[in-house]
Amino acid sequence: MIFSNKVTGPVVIPKDGVVRRMGGENGAGKLTIEEGELLLRIPAFVECYTMMGDRIFVEQWAPTETFPGSVPHIFGYGVRTQ
Repeated sequence: MIFSNKVTGPVVIPKDGVVRRMGGENGAGKLTIEEGELLLRIPAFVECYTMMGDRIFVEQWAPTETFPGSVPHIFGYGVRTQ
């Protein structure tokens, strides 16, 4: 993944849907589908994932209170590897 804040690295989505980011329990969240959107809620941020073929696009809101009433704070994209 490449994010607009210049952070790079993989986003691993395991079969159980629990995504671990930033290490520790405060960096983990389970993917859910809410009103047709694939969302990851972690205490520090909310991410919305959109799949298009083998590409993934991410919109991130931080702090979480800004979701969904404002524009995303960070954008990212990547290519599916598996």
